[in-house]
Amino acid sequence: MLLKFLANSAALFLLAVQLTAPGALAQANRPEEEITVRRAIPVGEDESPTPYPTPLPRYEDIPVARAVPFDETPAPPESTPRPRPVEPADPVVAPTPAAPTPAAATPAPASMGERQLNIANAFFSRDMYDLAAPEYEKYLGQYVDPKLRPTALFRLGESYRKLGDRPAARNAYKSLLLNYTEGEFIGAGSYRLAEIYMEDENYSQALALYERAAVKTDDPAVKNAALFYAARACEKVFRRTEAREKYQAVIRAEGKNPYRDAARLALAKLLLDSKRNQEAIAQFEALSTEAEKPELRAEAKVRVGLMKMDLGQKKEAAAVLREALKMPAIGEWQESAQLGLVRVLYESEAYQEVIDTTKEMLPEAKDNARAELLMMAGNSHRRLDQFDEAGKLFSMVVEEFPKSEYADEARYARLISLYNAKDEKLNEAVDDFIASGPTDEKKAQAHLLKAEALFRDRKYAEAAPAYEAIDRDSLPEKMRPDALFKLGWSLFEAGQSETAAATFASFMEKYPRDDLASTALARMAISRQRSGDFPGALKDFNQLLEEYPKAKERELALQQMALILGQRKENALMAETFRKLLQEFPETAAAAEANFWIGWAAFENKDYAAAIGPLAKAGEAGKEEFFERATLRVILANFYLEKRDAVAENVDKFVAEETNSKVPAEVLRWLGEQYARDDKPEPAARYLTLLTGREGDRETEDWLRLARARFKLEEYDKATEAIAPYLEAATQPAEQATGLLLRGEIELALKNYEAAAATINKALEQQPEGRLNAEGRMLTGDLAMARGDAAEAAKIYLSLSVVFDDEALTPQAMEKAYKAYKQLGDEEAARKTLNDLQTRFPEYSQKNGLLN
Repeated sequence: MLLKFLANSAALFLLAVQLTAPGALAQANRPEEEITVRRAIPVGEDESPTPYPTPLPRYEDIPVARAVPFDETPAPPESTPRPRPVEPADPVVAPTPAAPTPAAATPAPASMGERQLNIANAFFSRDMYDLAAPEYEKYLGQYVDPKLRPTALFRLGESYRKLGDRPAARNAYKSLLLNYTEGEFIGAGSYRLAEIYMEDENYSQALALYERAAVKTDDPAVKNAALFYAARACEKVFRRTEAREKYQAVIRAEGKNPYRDAARLALAKLLLDSKRNQEAIAQFEALSTEAEKPELRAEAKVRVGLMKMDLGQKKEAAAVLREALKMPAIGEWQESAQLGLVRVLYESEAYQEVIDTTKEMLPEAKDNARAELLMMAGNSHRRLDQFDEAGKLFSMVVEEFPKSEYADEARYARLISLYNAKDEKLNEAVDDFIASGPTDEKKAQAHLLKAEALFRDRKYAEAAPAYEAIDRDSLPEKMRPDALFKLGWSLFEAGQSETAAATFASFMEKYPRDDLASTALARMAISRQRSGDFPGALKDFNQLLEEYPKAKERELALQQMALILGQRKENALMAETFRKLLQEFPETAAAAEANFWIGWAAFENKDYAAAIGPLAKAGEAGKEEFFERATLRVILANFYLEKRDAVAENVDKFVAEETNSKVPAEVLRWLGEQYARDDKPEPAARYLTLLTGREGDRETEDWLRLARARFKLEEYDKATEAIAPYLEAATQPAEQATGLLLRGEIELALKNYEAAAATINKALEQQPEGRLNAEGRMLTGDLAMARGDAAEAAKIYLSLSVVFDDEALTPQAMEKAYKAYKQLGDEEAARKTLNDLQTRFPEYSQKNGLLN
């Protein structure tokens, strides 16, 4: 029966694999409907971004060590070396949450559900998780025993976790925790799910689950682990106060607790980050006396001394470091303690104490520290002008460490002093030093020193051959990367782009993990970019982004990649790369440039709504470089979208910057028409004035529109000025009549009745019939009214309403006739005219309040 069951299970398993094999569904893309949009003018058809829009970083901006062998300041030149801590950042292994081990299959299960669960348990107990998982799935799909389902869910999650299927494991644990709040698996399931969320960097979820695990478990080891990692999660979500509280809870936990020291160390670091240095020191002091590992106690003691040194507590630091040096387990921290002690004494300008302390340390000092201590003591003698004593110590270095980097440094000290003093005698002194027959190493260092002086003075054209003359293989290994890098930098700054690219390529081949690797890769890419090798530059920038995710050059890489893609007319990729730049570096100096090209690409793709935002940002942030180009496109984008007020707002910005001539004439004309249509003569006049002021762009009709707008503003003199060029340019009778009628209205408003009469008559001569003739006759009636001849006016209006049938003009004539009769006191004629108006044009009458 068992063999038959296993055979059937195997067959089911193979069938499941077949059924779950991935398939492919083809789906055709429906083409988008093409929308034709009118363009005011073609803009930027051949425009493409230009590389190097912002200055490249200087070498001085890169925080790297210089290649000079040593400074006048005693070693260490930058900071006291601190070896890797002896304790791991987290405890060695997170404890496995306690959960009952599955028993062997029950000989006689009480139900089919138990039988199925025992089958899954049998596979699980033999670590056959690939077979256990589907059996648990089968059980969960077919049976609903609330007592057994938690077991199945937890072990299903464990099976998938063992198989590396984290999504499936996560689903199983989540199902367990969503459906059950109590039981032996809740603490374990919470811990496991928290681990997954922690790995997924979902720290908030992980935190809640670790806290739940700490409450739901009775295992002290799991409880401490859960609290410890809950504190870690708190750190990740910047809830540092809670993190400190949880670390303190771990520290206070009684009994055997492998997390106590790690929690104390993490707490100390949090306190340091919060500038609570004294509290941090207190934690390290506790570690120095209570830590289980003697090595950690020694390390903590050294850390206390170094921290006190950093806080300027020099006397206390010196005392603590002396205590640390007496601890047997100080190990690799001995050198840090020795050098830290000597450094704090040197910084205190206690040169004699440096000398005395060094004498005490030398018998026990390791070789790595001994030579350095001798050099620091020698420098202290030099500071005290005790040159003979300094010479003896430098000689000791040469005798005791003939093959070390310190062997020739005593003789080399004078060269370093000349270098630091920027003494012009340096080159001559270097030549004399080389002539004295030093080792190849020191000879190379002397050449390096000469190159360094030129590099420091930014004489790159001279520095490049000086670096090339160095036998880099003879330099100490730690100096070789810097020397090669500076050769590439000098070539780059000297304009030798191809040679610089080859030099940086050599650097990357030899030192891919060096601190300068990302900078070298960026410079190599830009060198290729300068020489026109765009594919090579893109390849280098992509390598930088992929292999150096935390490099400061990522910003430069994204910017230059986008510019190259723009030059290659790959606009979509260019915009995508610029968006990535803004996402990763929202404060980038290239923000204006990035926004401009993002907006430019959208504009060129006729996605005007998407173009407006980035272009507006570019115009604001990069006013000098991008204002004109960006704002022009914002104007046109809003123009194509028919957003009148947005167009006007940006046109006003242009006018303020005295760049009116760059605004397309069609845009100004459209604004004038739109505002005039909505009876807003003031903005209509403003934009039409701008348009008519541009001789090459204005049209005859623009003068007429401007004259009408000014007439509505009652600016009659300006209206007269505007209508004159229209009448001069108009050639057709209808055009002439239109202009004359408007001039007649202006003259009538100015009460220049004789001129108005002559102008109106001239218009009527031009148009003896038709609508313009009717408008002229209406204006004749207005003239009669203005002169006080209401009877004549009424006659003209009434005759016009009889002979001319127009939905707009005719009811106006009737209304004016009605008002003329009212003025005459002829109530019967007025009433009859009003009745006729109400009958023929009821809508007009209602709109204008003429109904009884």
